[in-house]
Amino acid sequence: MSYNVVLCSANRANGSSLVSAQYYHDWTFMEDGEYTLNFSFYTSMGNITAGNEVLLISIPDLGVVIPSFNAGLSSTASTNGIIGVASQWANGVNNYLYSSFYCNSPLRISHKPKSSLFTVNLLKIDGTVSNIAAPNSYVLSITFDRMKQN
Repeated sequence: MSYNVVLCSANRANGSSLVSAQYYHDWTFMEDGEYTLNFSFYTSMGNITAGNEVLLISIPDLGVVIPSFNAGLSSTASTNGIIGVASQWANGVNNYLYSSFYCNSPLRISHKPKSSLFTVNLLKIDGTVSNIAAPNSYVLSITFDRMKQN
């Protein structure tokens, strides 16, 4: 069974900036079990000034451990909630941020999400909240595919 959850930034519950916005969702319709998570992300056209920066899309408080870890100067592993990356694309003077299902590898999560209030962050490559001139709107479509039970 597959479930598609579409987040439209205009329907966010909290957050004055789209680089850190909260959403409500009732996950009770989903069966318990393991899932693969994949997503696509599109912003509206506009004067988005991310430079050549790659943006990380993070959902740190979904109520499930997202198997994504920081690697770098420390040997300590810590999860970061990052589900993937979005890149800036130019169309003349206007820009937009984009990531399709094919741009990021699916993630395997151990159970359905638990938290009904969760945050979507657009992060700089160092993991801090981005200071880009935020897009006017975005759509984040998350697909959960239930893993087959043996």
